[in-house]
Amino acid sequence: MKRSTKYLLFGYIFILTCLPPTVQNSPGEDMDPKLQRTFPVRLSSCESTRPRSFSCIPNNKQPNHIRVAVLQWLPYIHVTNNGSCVLIRGPMAELLHVLSQKLHFTYTCLMPDDRQWGTKKNGNWTGMIGMVSRNEADLIMTPVSITIERLDILKYTSPIMIDSLSLLVRNPSIKLTAFSLFSAYQWKVWITLISAILVISSISNRMFHFVQEQQEGGIKSFMGHLWVYSTSVLFQGMTHLPQRISLRLLVGSWWLGCFVLMASFSGHMMSMFAIKQPSGIIDSIEDLLDYPEVVPMIERGASFEKGIMNSDIPSYEKLWKSVQEGRKAHPVTTDITKLSDEEQLNMVEAGTRAVVGQDATIRALLSNRYSSKGKCDFHVGKKQFFTKISSLSMSKALPPCFHKTMEKMVVSAVEQNLIFDWINKITGNYTTCVSRPSQDITPLILSDFQGVLYSWGCGIILSSLTFMMEKFSSLCGKLYLQR
Repeated sequence: MKRSTKYLLFGYIFILTCLPPTVQNSPGEDMDPKLQRTFPVRLSSCESTRPRSFSCIPNNKQPNHIRVAVLQWLPYIHVTNNGSCVLIRGPMAELLHVLSQKLHFTYTCLMPDDRQWGTKKNGNWTGMIGMVSRNEADLIMTPVSITIERLDILKYTSPIMIDSLSLLVRNPSIKLTAFSLFSAYQWKVWITLISAILVISSISNRMFHFVQEQQEGGIKSFMGHLWVYSTSVLFQGMTHLPQRISLRLLVGSWWLGCFVLMASFSGHMMSMFAIKQPSGIIDSIEDLLDYPEVVPMIERGASFEKGIMNSDIPSYEKLWKSVQEGRKAHPVTTDITKLSDEEQLNMVEAGTRAVVGQDATIRALLSNRYSSKGKCDFHVGKKQFFTKISSLSMSKALPPCFHKTMEKMVVSAVEQNLIFDWINKITGNYTTCVSRPSQDITPLILSDFQGVLYSWGCGIILSSLTFMMEKFSSLCGKLYLQR
């Protein structure tokens, strides 16, 4: 064929994107309408037992045929079972179609029974990689991570993407609690402030008695000094101004510190009431581990599962332990074909599950969710982790002409940014699912001041109890004197 792979791809993509699909959607398909409009269904041969027969020299007596292992991985490839046939669509399906047209071969799409990418267990490979190692498949059109261990089985193309994992969790709630009044400072600041009041009151009391400032109106007890310095924090003046310069310096330094502290406290409170910040944000694995009620879901048989299973990184060790406990306590299917189920996403939205997936996959899930429901409420963690390099892979038994043509096609698609353009086109709705409503300044409501009401209530209760104890003590004293 005289035309290069690049021009073949460009010509085909023009036809694909400018004309309506010629292949109808298969019955029962549940996917993003954007994916349906952009990519037609690609029909494969239903002869699941047909062996490989491929030659670089065309032979009319024995047509070329290969077996292709696939697993659904949105947005790269969508897989549907239609009886004994496997139907595919998406960017990877189009690359396979172009390749089959260029090299004149037919293909049969097969799915592994365990629905896994493939890991090595007890010397044997599972999933799609296991199919290649057992000569049950010749080509893997679902992108797989490049690892040294897999090089013994697979021949990789050039990388088609470099992507990292993220967390898909419930959108954090925005509300003020009864203790929001105290959230302006960390607990260490509050302890330091209370300790400073006790220390400054004790120093002032000792200095007062040492210089024998006993004039009328002076504060003679430690509790009196404690009360004065405590009220100073609330911008209350002193009922008695010390006469000694040493005490005035002590009081002046204390007032200066109180001014800075309370000014910052007031500013923080104003911003908290005006712009309410969400609580319970999960942006990283460490944040996720702080919520044991949220069960993490990861891909079975994928490189990430293998990586955290044998990792000595503390956060990965804890995550793997949480995954194991979650699988035992909640018998849910966590392979990649089930992470996009509505039931699973409903649990994520309810705050009981968290999906660990690649960024592009999460974008596809959210876009599909919004297209089907018209609304969604999720949060994608800001801290990415476990960066992976993925590519297409094939059996080393395929002839060199197949390897060479496949490599040229992948390089051309990546250099022209075709794959990412496709992905961006079909995942545009995902931003609606993770965007938060605008934080306009709204009137304060009664629940915003629940901390104040609780504080008043506790003060009234403590005051009443103390009053009853004082009355009881006074009554006991009178009875004692009457004796």
